[in-house]
Amino acid sequence: MGKKRLIVVIVLGLEMNRIVIIDEETCTGCGACVDICPHKILYLDDEKCKVTDETRCDRSKGCEHVCPTGAITIQNTN
Repeated sequence: MGKKRLIVVIVLGLEMNRIVIIDEETCTGCGACVDICPHKILYLDDEKCKVTDETRCDRSKGCEHVCPTGAITIQNTN
């Protein structure tokens, strides 16, 4: 089995200290995460989920819960 390619976005801010992990090997590009995101910070590019402005994320983890393959993980680092 090949290496998993992960995109890791680290945001450090006053109230935000978390890591959003999108597993591109697992992401099928179904768009469920894009549809459920209330702040529209997720989008599809080359049929894979990407993050735009993570500072607008409300940490509800809706994207994580709706992903049928578990490709999105939001980890709080506090």
